Amino acid sequence: MIRYEVFPELHGTLEIATDGKKWYAIRTKSRCEKKLAKVAYMHNIEYYLPLVDSFKVYPSKKVHFLKVLISGYVFVKSLSSENETLIKTGYTANFLSVPNQEEFVSDLMRIHSVKSKNYRLEETALVKEGYLVEITAGALIGLTGIVENVENPERIIVTVSVINKAVSIGLSRDKFKIIH
Repeated sequence: MIRYEVFPELHGTLEIATDGKKWYAIRTKSRCEKKLAKVAYMHNIEYYLPLVDSFKVYPSKKVHFLKVLISGYVFVKSLSSENETLIKTGYTANFLSVPNQEEFVSDLMRIHSVKSKNYRLEETALVKEGYLVEITAGALIGLTGIVENVENPERIIVTVSVINKAVSIGLSRDKFKIIH
């Protein structure tokens, strides 16, 4: 049997949907994100499930596994007829409609871009207040985000606004500028 981890975290492309397809943020039942992604993969339904490396240390060994970055969600680009396949699995809790497809794809692309640079990411609470900043140095130059804490502006948040979730990344103050 194939392990879930061999399925790609991105199946398809992070582009605006065409040919009647739309992006959806699917809220999954608890701990069913990888199971739903596996079904989508097997039915050739495009999805994005951001994963991060994690380790569990036991007395006799250290185990590496892939952990879901944004718990409880799988992002799917599909036709409404394909959604029925996903609903029938029993792994879905809710389909969130994405009113602004361009903004949503942009959010997903920013997370994918940061991940591709091998920065350590972690899920974090969405911060609605704080400075909007642009990264000015390093591999992430041009990426925008929000400062997590005004007292300690060295943690940047990249948001996925449709689902009110975010990921954060640590950067020194000299690597970003405040936009407003």
